[in-house]
Amino acid sequence: MNGKTTATKGLKLAGQLFAVYSNGKLVASVYNSKEQGIDTGTKYATVCEIHSIIAAESRISTAKRDAMNTQEFCEECAGH
Repeated sequence: MNGKTTATKGLKLAGQLFAVYSNGKLVASVYNSKEQGIDTGTKYATVCEIHSIIAAESRISTAKRDAMNTQEFCEECAGH
């Protein structure tokens, strides 16, 4: 991500547990998969909000780390 990146805690959108913004634009979010109806088979879903790619995570710490580094799970962010 280029520019200023900000991570937030709390609910910014319905069901959002964690959010990452870059230059004021929502880049990634972490959700409770089951509560949001996202079929990941894990407790958390990290979503690249730019490319609509979802990473399934069992730990909130891993989900947050991925949200801060979308190129780790989103091929488009990684430039592939």
